Amino acid sequence: MKETSLILLIAFLCLSSCTIVVKSLARLAVKDYGEYSDVSISDIQVINDSKHTSFGQLFPGKVVYLTVWRGKINETPYHNNLKYSALVQRFSKYPDVAFANLFICDCSDTSSSGLRLAGKIPAVFSKMNTSSAEGTSFIIGKDGTVLGFRGPKPTDDLLVDYVLFESRKGVPAEKSAKRLIRGINSNSRFKKRELREWYAHHFNKEPLNLSFSVSTP
Repeated sequence: MKETSLILLIAFLCLSSCTIVVKSLARLAVKDYGEYSDVSISDIQVINDSKHTSFGQLFPGKVVYLTVWRGKINETPYHNNLKYSALVQRFSKYPDVAFANLFICDCSDTSSSGLRLAGKIPAVFSKMNTSSAEGTSFIIGKDGTVLGFRGPKPTDDLLVDYVLFESRKGVPAEKSAKRLIRGINSNSRFKKRELREWYAHHFNKEPLNLSFSVSTP
């Protein structure tokens, strides 16, 4: 099913009543991030460069922004996606963050840029986008725990950066997403210095005219 995007432009939140409504919608959109928070995928078997290994062995001590794809992908996933490329670039300064693609298919000639699932499909991957044209995003913690189930997309401006950054500390995606939503006021500004300092460090610029989007499946 093609994803429907709920675009939340914080710059338009001029009235407090409007802010409350939009923030409620945003919190509703991120509530499923924590559905599999007690599940680890460290032991799932994958094929990498024609070799069988476990997911955990490939990414020890790293947070993984994992995109899972159904079916065969003939081109490198996100090869023309500027949002994805920009996200990867922004996190290149953090050595404990990795990006990976995982294919769920019966094919043997899947793009070498990704991993292929070996064996039975885990429950955590059974409730995902069935279109081969759109991947489903997951955030996997350093211990293999699913911190973000069907998490923020590369197109989810600001939200995906904050959630992925906080995942480095082991913070579940739902918790960090709701914290960010609460942390922006009706004047498109961060309420707390902590968020302002994070933004300035991460994006290398001052937080002005904030906006973000939340994707819903």
